Amino acid sequence: MRRELLYKMFSGNASDEEISEIREWVDSSDINKRKFFSERKIYDSVSLRSRNRMAFQMLPTISRRVFWVSMLSSVVATVCLCFYLIPLIQKEGTSAVSYNTISVPAGQRAQVSLSDGTVIWLNSLSKLTYPTSFGNGERNVKLKGEAFFDVSEARDDRNKFVVSAGKCKIKVLGTVFNVDAYDDETFSTTLLKGRIEVNDTSLLEKPISMIPNQIVHFENGRLSLRPCEKDFEFKDWRSGIIDFKEIDFKRLMRKLERNYGVRIIVRNTRLDNYVYSGKFRTSDTIEEVLNALQSDAHFSFEEKEGEIIIQ
Repeated sequence: MRRELLYKMFSGNASDEEISEIREWVDSSDINKRKFFSERKIYDSVSLRSRNRMAFQMLPTISRRVFWVSMLSSVVATVCLCFYLIPLIQKEGTSAVSYNTISVPAGQRAQVSLSDGTVIWLNSLSKLTYPTSFGNGERNVKLKGEAFFDVSEARDDRNKFVVSAGKCKIKVLGTVFNVDAYDDETFSTTLLKGRIEVNDTSLLEKPISMIPNQIVHFENGRLSLRPCEKDFEFKDWRSGIIDFKEIDFKRLMRKLERNYGVRIIVRNTRLDNYVYSGKFRTSDTIEEVLNALQSDAHFSFEEKEGEIIIQ
């Protein structure tokens, strides 16, 4: 088996036919199976080092470049707006299929209706790429960030709706669900109505079929399924409420970073075991949120050179 094809699968870019070919090769012998997992370890090790090096060396330059390119190349499109937001929309590609991209700024939310009748709500710092119109075959969209999908009025059993988010794909029938995929390591999807299948395209595992009130998380390098008792968290963000239930402090800070577009550095190790439940409005300032947390978690914070440092 060619290494290039294996790495294509690990990165989430292999087609269904290529994935089937790899599965048949792995199942044919134990040697092939050991070879597969050996190549996966090499790929993960190289990818981790590359990501860390790029994050340290290139992030400020890339961020500025993406901002100005996006601002200069954006075009006006008709979308439904939340909180008077005009999201950044740009045309992409010169092929027969034309794509739009919506990028939502920090602290904002947006709603968009696709040509097939699908309605999507996008959370802060989320990005959605979708075709201007759907033809025959799968209706593919790509998400980075968090979004709430309502495909109930756009059911088409012959042309399934497919969401690509990081290394995962979600195949949809008429349904309502939420996806949180700001990066490959924090993927989760929660189903309210209908049925979906979730697949990590970089692994050989079979897709996970979900029924309402279930959630799939990416944990310890693989997808796991469990019941979802509380669905308020992703419902309320659409109406400007940040709602948390038993969330650890570091994860809470990451969510606040995305909502307010700031960087938060936690230097107080006593907060590692702090678990929080509560509710904030997106209209609250970051200082108001941290002041409210202070009364219970007992920490201090200061803003320094554009960053918030918690001690």
